[in-house]
Amino acid sequence: MNVWILAAIGLLAAFVPAGVVLLRGTLMSRIAAVQLLSVITTLELFAIPMALRRPDLFGAAIASAILSLAGTVLYAWIAVRWLR
Repeated sequence: MNVWILAAIGLLAAFVPAGVVLLRGTLMSRIAAVQLLSVITTLELFAIPMALRRPDLFGAAIASAILSLAGTVLYAWIAVRWLR
């Protein structure tokens, strides 16, 4: 087991508190939790190809990094409009 697998497991553990905040927090904390979850997902999609020594899978991490801001803005727009 190499250090990248341990990093991927540690990042999976970070999903739990962010998910709890996403489900039970205030509106602003939910928006911050969505951004945190997208960053954790991007880091997870970076750690897995490093652990498997498959650099051709980095495209998923790059796509997640590019789309994370748009996803957070869309969630904020929906949350302000319908969840208030």
